[in-house]
Amino acid sequence: MMRDCNNVLKAIFVTVCLVVGSCHAATEDSCDLAMVFERYFVDTDVNLSAPVSISEIERLEIVEIEDDGVESALPFGRLHSEWREILGMHRPGDCLVPFQTSEESWESLAGRAGYFLVRGDEIIAVIYTHVS
Repeated sequence: MMRDCNNVLKAIFVTVCLVVGSCHAATEDSCDLAMVFERYFVDTDVNLSAPVSISEIERLEIVEIEDDGVESALPFGRLHSEWREILGMHRPGDCLVPFQTSEESWESLAGRAGYFLVRGDEIIAVIYTHVS
């Protein structure tokens, strides 16, 4: 299910550590990761990585699933429909930014990892790849 990023982030992430890569260093996109950090993560403990391309994410996140005896390999596996929703929202200039919460959050079973769809200085959508 798609989640409203603004509400999810405020509820999940509570304390800060960030290593920001620049959108412009990795792509020609126009998202502003420094502003995203300031806006959403100033009081949180989350790490953002440099933006990655759709094709790279789909290569990294391929998951084999079996449904009614039929095996298939899809980006994000059973979350493939969520991924397709995010792709439907993606516009030229948007960035797909990998993120992961701190090691401490994973140890306390509150860890999250995945990708944000960023437009300018706004997080438009999120898809989780790992949740503890």
